[in-house]
Amino acid sequence: MKKILLIEDNTFRQNIACNKISLDISKYADIVENAIEEKYQIFLQQVEKSEFISDDYMAIMAHKSAFGNKNQQMLSYIESICKKNDMPLVLFSGGMSVSHYTKGDEIEKLLLNTKIFYSNNLRLFLEHFREKNEIELMVLNYGKSWRLNILLNVLEKINFFIAKESAEDVICEEFTNKTGSHLLEKVTDTNEIEKLKSQNGWITLEDIKKYAQTIEKIVEKRILHER
Repeated sequence: MKKILLIEDNTFRQNIACNKISLDISKYADIVENAIEEKYQIFLQQVEKSEFISDDYMAIMAHKSAFGNKNQQMLSYIESICKKNDMPLVLFSGGMSVSHYTKGDEIEKLLLNTKIFYSNNLRLFLEHFREKNEIELMVLNYGKSWRLNILLNVLEKINFFIAKESAEDVICEEFTNKTGSHLLEKVTDTNEIEKLKSQNGWITLEDIKKYAQTIEKIVEKRILHER
């Protein structure tokens, strides 16, 4: 079974964070290669000598500032590996104020704050991987009820967007970036909700309001179902 590679340059930070939630990463050694201390140095040496074998892993998770003065070079290298092998990439940092998820043609990528990464969500994420042998980054970001949490989070942002917007038409890309509406594709299907229709990259505020109402109905159904 392939593993997840976790790269962390600050062992003290990892230990403190994991102790707070009583998480022992060593108990997941069957699915996680925890590259700290000596293993962190070995990883760097393997990269320098072009000896790193990426085929051993299904995903890479790394501290975003783990590589000192070679940081940008190493992050570019890791991202290229993930693109080449179609592996999800997670980067965590204390400087991240909000989580950011993208899934393009080349790579699935999640940026999130260190406190969210080293939370009980990490335990749930690892248990999910161990049980199903699949990487689901949304568990890492939103927890056990990640589908419902995404719906609620996006709905809140859409309602805030509506309350702040006064123009009759808005730029579709701006709406998506501010609300994270692209995440709805992971938790709904076309039978529940259709994509907002745009015209030359613009969408109407009236359509956005109807979109929000549809999401509210989906949320209500999901909550009733979970009860």
